[in-house]
Amino acid sequence: MSLQDDKGDLGNNSMTNEFASFQVSLKVMLHWEGKILLLRKADLEDIDLPGGRMNAQEQMTPFGDVLRREIAEELGEQISYTLGKVGFVYRVRQKRYRTYYLVIVYEGDYLGGEIQLSDEHKRYEWIEKRTYHPNRKDFYAGDEEKYLAFQKYFEK
Repeated sequence: MSLQDDKGDLGNNSMTNEFASFQVSLKVMLHWEGKILLLRKADLEDIDLPGGRMNAQEQMTPFGDVLRREIAEELGEQISYTLGKVGFVYRVRQKRYRTYYLVIVYEGDYLGGEIQLSDEHKRYEWIEKRTYHPNRKDFYAGDEEKYLAFQKYFEK
């Protein structure tokens, strides 16, 4: 029996296929008074959300604890928020590290604290959720799946 996909033959024996390998990145879509926090990366004009990759020693650390570390690093120690359910998931290719990220985006409510951006981001903005429409040019050229995930999220 041969398996097929839209790119051709996947082989005669699915048991010999290699499994995909991803680094895991956790992000949070912070809500505040009908707005959502968007960040801009320092090296690109790419839209980003607070959060980041899990470290190797965090493989069994609760996701909320990993996010707490990342939020403190990227937005400052004084940021207070509550973490909700998973909002959406997407994959991105990271050429610099020759790997792929599986990005899990949680919903969250911003409770307060002064935002102090790390060097990873050059600016932030609170955008109106109900009127925001993702623009393709705001996403890195290779991040089609990220763009589509954001587009679908903001259609709700």
